[in-house]
Amino acid sequence: SYLYLDNNLLEGVIPRFSQLKETLRYLLLYKNSLTGSLPNFSGFEQMSVLNVGNNLLSGDVPPFNGLPFLRSLSINNNDFNPYNLRIDSLSSGLQTIVASNSNLIGQFPDLKYFSNLRYLNFINNQISGNLPDYLHTFENLGTLLINDNLITGQLPGELAQLESLYYFSISNNKLTGCIPEEYILFCSIEERFRPLFNSNTTLGFFLQNNQKLPWTGDFSQFCAGEDQLSAFCNDESDITDNDRIRLDCSCLGVECNNFPETDLSQTICEGEIIRIG
Repeated sequence: SYLYLDNNLLEGVIPRFSQLKETLRYLLLYKNSLTGSLPNFSGFEQMSVLNVGNNLLSGDVPPFNGLPFLRSLSINNNDFNPYNLRIDSLSSGLQTIVASNSNLIGQFPDLKYFSNLRYLNFINNQISGNLPDYLHTFENLGTLLINDNLITGQLPGELAQLESLYYFSISNNKLTGCIPEEYILFCSIEERFRPLFNSNTTLGFFLQNNQKLPWTGDFSQFCAGEDQLSAFCNDESDITDNDRIRLDCSCLGVECNNFPETDLSQTICEGEIIRIG
């Protein structure tokens, strides 16, 4: 069975479709005004595509178990209770996960067994902690979008092994350290992939607004060959100035002191020489 009910101004709650448990393959309900909780579709063994994105769903996100043929899961743009994505029992054939703007919290979801992933979108959630050390094993991954989260730590150099990656964004997070030199591969994304896509397809590698990265994540500076050491950054401290990337790749400014006088107020930072008169 195939149910294509997307973009139909549907309201109310999602039925459980119990009578279709043995045959339902595609359930497309995105871009409606559906409310209530997301039913538990565990045991729908033939289901290949489940898309309930862009609705008004709320409540708890159920576990996704007993779906051995699921290839695409989209639950984005709903108002769920904060949740951890529980998909560890799904088939390794899963290729697409879209969970942007859905109150996903905690560490990066455990996806290490899903080697066929091609598209991941976790934009605008509250994912925290470091990037997992297995992302480079997803040989077919083309899109990885995790911007607008709370991700910390350093960028893993192994990510450069993803030769199929054409759209990556981790902007607006809390990354630290230097940009791995191996990422020079990603400077040629446009050149390598544009012939394969039309002009409307977004390509690129985006790190901006990670305040403690060199140039606060402006990847174009890296691709231009600028030196990361001594590059400007923002250590997010109110009492420092002249924030720069240090030899250990940390972002650090120098503490300044204000010395107000009757006719003169001068900010003096450590290591500066001020001549007056």
